Amino acid sequence: MPLDFYDITDIHLNSKLFEVGYADFEVLEPILSSFTKTTGLTIDPYATTRMYAGHVRLIISLIQEYLIKLKRDKPEEYKTLSRMLTHFESVQEGFIIVGD
Repeated sequence: MPLDFYDITDIHLNSKLFEVGYADFEVLEPILSSFTKTTGLTIDPYATTRMYAGHVRLIISLIQEYLIKLKRDKPEEYKTLSRMLTHFESVQEGFIIVGD
């Protein structure tokens, strides 16, 4: 069930930017839950989802808020979310997210 992330302009899915595997998905779950509550949109781990620039900015904001609350009490979770934050900040227009 890994999620593969592509730049939204890469319509032929030629260049994967990064992947979120099972363990990372579990860490990201609270952020995705907040994202769904805020937007009504769900990232389906078994389908293809488009995430536009506004959605990416929201995810970045949610990760940043979660990291502040985490306060490094859980170093592995903090490290994983920090890495994901860098990935999300790497695109301008959005993602195509491909699930299994």
